[in-house]
Amino acid sequence: MENPNGNDICRPPFIEAKQLAEILGRDIRTAQKLLKATREALGKGKIAYVSVKEFCEQNHLPEDETLEALKHMTPDFGSD
Repeated sequence: MENPNGNDICRPPFIEAKQLAEILGRDIRTAQKLLKATREALGKGKIAYVSVKEFCEQNHLPEDETLEALKHMTPDFGSD
């Protein structure tokens, strides 16, 4: 289901380490470190969420391609 802005309303607007690992082809630990560095660069706290937009801007990645990759991933609503 999509909202008027064309975004998938079932998918949260933030990105998780598991998603990063899959998109970037890195292991989970590397993705966690990258997400941590992004949070620090943005001045966010340890457990703060990072939006897809913030992550892409901070890491010079194309947001549209990242969102497209996320659309094709199965959501993981479980806890680790």
